[in-house]
Amino acid sequence: MFGKKQNKDIENRLNSIAKADPVNFMSLKPVVERSEERRTSYKFGVVIAQGEKNIRCVVRDLSPSGAKIVLEGALTLPQEFTLAIDGYTAPAHARLAWQNENEAGITFV
Repeated sequence: MFGKKQNKDIENRLNSIAKADPVNFMSLKPVVERSEERRTSYKFGVVIAQGEKNIRCVVRDLSPSGAKIVLEGALTLPQEFTLAIDGYTAPAHARLAWQNENEAGITFV
């Protein structure tokens, strides 16, 4: 998904976002404002689960209430976690709604 030579700029931005205090996702605004809300997306993200290794992902179908994410492999996600998304200023708390192999649906808490 990311390839062996993932863009270091994206990785650095995600690490910076992941260190911020989590917020309510519905209050976040993208760094770049859009003239209209988009439902489909292709943003890099990282799942941050307490006591577990961070999991890189691609965020798809992003909306104020949730998203579809695609994981690097068929990894099992915890029921609740924090999600940092490239292009946003802070991570958001998320809850797993469904998971099918390397894809998962999440709701923002």
